[in-house]
Amino acid sequence: MSRADELHRSGVERYERGDLKGAIRDYTRALRFEPGRADILNDRGIVRKATGDARRALADYAAAIAADPKYWAAFANRGTLLAQRGEYEAAVAEFNRGLRIRPREATLYYFRANSRGCLMDYDGALTDYTRAIRLDRRLGGAWFGRGGTHQLLAALLGADGDVLVPGRTYRPSRAAARRHLVSARADFRRARRLARPGCGYLQDLPELLREVESSLRRERNRR
Repeated sequence: MSRADELHRSGVERYERGDLKGAIRDYTRALRFEPGRADILNDRGIVRKATGDARRALADYAAAIAADPKYWAAFANRGTLLAQRGEYEAAVAEFNRGLRIRPREATLYYFRANSRGCLMDYDGALTDYTRAIRLDRRLGGAWFGRGGTHQLLAALLGADGDVLVPGRTYRPSRAAARRHLVSARADFRRARRLARPGCGYLQDLPELLREVESSLRRERNRR
């Protein structure tokens, strides 16, 4: 094992223990031995992002991509950071670049779906969540995200009048709204089964399921 590999491994271990400054120090030392290592640059970017240093994190992701233009994980990480900053269109562009390199990577579709939803491209988000699920049926976040998108579309289609969003007009359709509610319930239930302890979306699921069940009961009573 090279000295760079030893320091890289030490940095990973420090990061996992929560020693972020120590991890950055080890990654930086490793890069003195092998300055063109995309994997180390990417990992240092991840830690810098965790410290709140978005500017340097983006610089590390850019350096990783410059070192290896096919290092898809750096595109994914740069996209997620841009999305966290509210730069959703730029994030989608990063995920698109990653998908050109790794077209069967479920997490890239999942990340792109999240950003598309924030851009109110709900049909695109639904398509991407479905692609992610087909590639990795244990990706609980994709089931949760798709369920939320179905629930939102049910609300749009169940409105009393037309609803305009960028690039699309949703016209009322009780039948379509009900189909989305049924799909939302199924997706939320699957997400609940796949959720691990401490999962970020787990605390929201019970209330969302209650809302969907309540909407379905109201729809049945209207018949």
